[in-house]
Amino acid sequence: MILTHPKEHHKVLIASNTAIYRDSLRKIVEDIPQKVEVDEAYDGNNLLDLTKQSFWDIILIEIQEFDILSLFPILKSGHIPNFIALGVKTNPDLIRQLYRFGVKGILTKESTTVEIQLAISSVLAGRNYYTEEVLPFLPEPDDADPHLFAQAFSPRETEVLKLICDEKTTCEIASMLNLSEETVKRYRSILFQKTQVKNMVGLVKFAIRYKIYTEWK
Repeated sequence: MILTHPKEHHKVLIASNTAIYRDSLRKIVEDIPQKVEVDEAYDGNNLLDLTKQSFWDIILIEIQEFDILSLFPILKSGHIPNFIALGVKTNPDLIRQLYRFGVKGILTKESTTVEIQLAISSVLAGRNYYTEEVLPFLPEPDDADPHLFAQAFSPRETEVLKLICDEKTTCEIASMLNLSEETVKRYRSILFQKTQVKNMVGLVKFAIRYKIYTEWK
């Protein structure tokens, strides 16, 4: 039997064995713009049972509390949800293993509420989200999907980032894209949040480092 869920909302499962952490995550998830239905799993067996009972658009899993092996039964089921790993330590082997498993988002203990919400929204929109701290440990762009890092941005965000790399001013970008300067500034703020850099130079370095900008040239 194929499990389905209503189109008007998304289903998000929070997996953590800490009740306080689950409560905090629930509040963060319920505050995103998309309409969501949230449930919680308190251990590996409970997580597996819930994935058998229903389809989940996203599973937020506290990877330090749940052994990575607990993902195997879910992956083998053939009905694979989108995983976002939370609280990940900057351990290169663990990060690469999560990436090979097809985890769509990786966040560390330092990730803010805003970044968690950005990761959820990005994955719901079909894009991957990897926090800045783990990017150096992912496969080199030449070995990975060439669009891996570009997927973190919407088409309009991509256009703005390209023009920033081309040294265009806010006024010039607004004119070229037929947007207001305030809208361009808002896109720029989103780019700062997603890339976790502090200034325009950081944006350019990010785009060049992960070969996003060279793909556009």
